[in-house]
Formats: sequence, C-alpha cells, structure tokens
Amino acid sequence: PGITRHYVYRKRTIEREVLGAIARGATQVVNLGAGFDTLAMRLAPRHPGVRFIEMDHPATQRVKRDALLNAGITAANLQLLPVDFTTETLAGHLAGSGVFDPDRVTVAVVEGVLMYLDDAAVRVLFQSLHAGFRDRLTVVFTAAEPADRSRHSYGPLLKLYLRLKGEALHWTCAHEQLPGFLETQGYRLERWAGGGRFRSDFGSAASPAVVHEGEYVAVAVRLSD
Repeated sequence: PGITRHYVYRKRTIEREVLGAIARGATQVVNLGAGFDTLAMRLAPRHPGVRFIEMDHPATQRVKRDALLNAGITAANLQLLPVDFTTETLAGHLAGSGVFDPDRVTVAVVEGVLMYLDDAAVRVLFQSLHAGFRDRLTVVFTAAEPADRSRHSYGPLLKLYLRLKGEALHWTCAHEQLPGFLETQGYRLERWAGGGRFRSDFGSAASPAVVHEGEYVAVAVRLSD
C-alpha cells in the first residue's frame, strides 16, 4: 500500500536535495545506477555550469541513450558513463576515467541501489566516494528499513515480487542506526525523510494517507579528513 505515492515523494525529495546542493555551490552531480531516471537530463539544461554524470550498466544506458537521441534531448554538460560493476569498480572509474573532476564540489545520488548490495559492497561504495573527491561531498541515497518495522513496509508480497524480479533485498538499515553506520564510513547524517515526513512535505487533505514506509531518503556529508 502506498508504494506508487512513495516513489513520487522519493523522487521529489531527491530532486529538492540535489537542487539545494547546487544552490550551496555543488558543480558536479553523479548519479550511480541512474537507470531510466530523468533527473540529470531535466536539470542539466537549467544548470549549464554543473557537470552531470550518470553511471549505469551498458545495456540500460544503450536504451536510454537511444531514447534521448530520438527525442532530440542533448546537453553538453550531461554525460552517460557505461559501467559494468560485475567486472569494473567504482573506485577505478572515479580515479581513471577522466570524466570526474575530484576538485569540484560534488553531490552523489544513489537511489534504489543499496538495498540490493551486501554489506561489504555498501561499505566499499561509500568508501570509494569518500576517496574519489577532494572537495565537499554530499551523498543523497535511499535505504530500506528492516522488513518488520511497519505494516506498510517490505512485507511478504513485495519481498516475493522483488525475488521474482531478481531484486531480492540484501542490505537494510534502521534509520536510528544510520548515524552510527555513516560515522564508521567517514560521513555525518544531515537529515532523512520517510513516510511521515513525505506526508507532511507533499501530502494534502485530499490525498490518501497511506505511504509506503519501508524505504527512506537520507543525506550525508563527508567528514573532513
């Protein structure tokens, strides 16, 4: 219940956070596992001084690249970087691709990705981002609550659906435990938003109250070395 509304609120929250980071001086936006998300392609023309980079599997990006080409959507500051993380590493691309500027103030988006990784891979991702940029770094990401946290969380039907789609959940983190986890990775939690905050930010008296509560959006900043 409420999963479609949750996706809308999640997208709006992430876009608000990215725009806020740009307003505070970010000049590089990196979207990891962007899929068919439209955030970068919509914001790039409006912010020509910001570099937008999407990283995703080559097969997914091929479809997206063709769609953008057919629609005549181009932006000189938008780059699609194909990456197959089964054979390549994030750290290797950040250091050696020549696409990223480590000295730019950067905001990284990691949406709908972490819950499908194991704990070790999640830690490697945060550590790779931490080491890959020298200026201010903000990470906007989604994380899944443990399945038993809410009636409108990742219940048995949704878990079965995800397994059938080959997207079984592996990494979850209760929001109360997130500050401690991030500190071990060299970050500070700035804020997080889930079902209740989504309702207060975007809901209305005319809309149904149920919002999926199994996933939340979090914003973390890298601590100074």
